[in-house]
Amino acid sequence: MTSRKKNLTGRQSDILKFIRNYIRQNGFAPSIREIGSAFGIKSTNGVSAHLDALEKKGVLKKEWKIARAISLKEDGGFQALPVFGNNPQGIGFFSEENVIGKLVVDSVFLRGKGEFFSMRARDDRDGYMVFKKQRFAIRGDTVAALLCDSVSIGDYDEIAAEKTASFEILGVAVAEFKPISQSISFSDKRYSAD
Repeated sequence: MTSRKKNLTGRQSDILKFIRNYIRQNGFAPSIREIGSAFGIKSTNGVSAHLDALEKKGVLKKEWKIARAISLKEDGGFQALPVFGNNPQGIGFFSEENVIGKLVVDSVFLRGKGEFFSMRARDDRDGYMVFKKQRFAIRGDTVAALLCDSVSIGDYDEIAAEKTASFEILGVAVAEFKPISQSISFSDKRYSAD
């Protein structure tokens, strides 16, 4: 146990554990109100005071003007991953020329040690997939695989069934990020788009 964690009060340790579990279960941090509700703290200022103390003790970082922007220091904070294109066509998948952007990800999604990369999932509207770079997969894994000159994302079993001479696993999926739907429905016609 680090000296930072030894300095936490019981309540601070409980709040930190709640935040860690919430992020792992939901893929994003809890709101201040959700933390308060879980611990019977009625005032958002009371929750903020606990978060301030946890930030001063170096176990989390909070962006105060952004909702749900809590990252845990123990998980390494955020990491910028390269986003690779699906059609490397002779330049090599992992080459700098095939990098089409960066995706900033909370390290809580990056399970284990190793190198990670990202690709667009199907098309721009479907979001991004994050992969752990490795050359093997097991039944049930979602993989990025190089088939001839293009990359396919899919179930390992299905891609392996279509195996060609140049079949190569590039990585195994560890996370998927999809955009929030932009369609909003209202029951009150005064606010509808029609």
